[in-house]
Amino acid sequence: MVVPTTPLKLLALYEHADLAPSGDLDQQKREFRTGLANCDVTIAFGTYQAQAGLNGEKLDTVLQARAEALEIISIGEKMMRAQTLEEFNLYAENFRGHYVNLVNHIEHLVWLYRNELIPTVAEVM
Repeated sequence: MVVPTTPLKLLALYEHADLAPSGDLDQQKREFRTGLANCDVTIAFGTYQAQAGLNGEKLDTVLQARAEALEIISIGEKMMRAQTLEEFNLYAENFRGHYVNLVNHIEHLVWLYRNELIPTVAEVM
C-alpha cells in the first residue's frame, strides 16, 4: 500500500463506499470492503503523521480518525465472516455509524489543512 504523506494524497487514495443497505450479501460486502480499504489508508496516514512529529489540533484529529478507522476494521472483520445477510446486518449499522464519524474527522482535518491544500492544488494541476 502507498502510504499517504499529505492530506491531498490521503484524499486521492479514498474511494467512494456506498454503504446503503441494498443488494445481496456479496454486493454489500464489496461496498463495505471499499470502506475497509479507506480505513487502511486512514490508519497508514495517521501512523505516518504521528511519527512525523505532527502536533496540536491536527494531530488530535488525525489520531481520532485513526482510532475510528481501527474500530471500523474490528467491526468489519466480524461482518466479512457473516454467512447470511441477517448476520451481516447485525454489524452493518454499527459500521455505518462509525464510518460517518470517520468521514467527519477527515472533513475536519481537511478544514484544518485548508490553507496548505489550496496552493498544493495549483502545484498538482
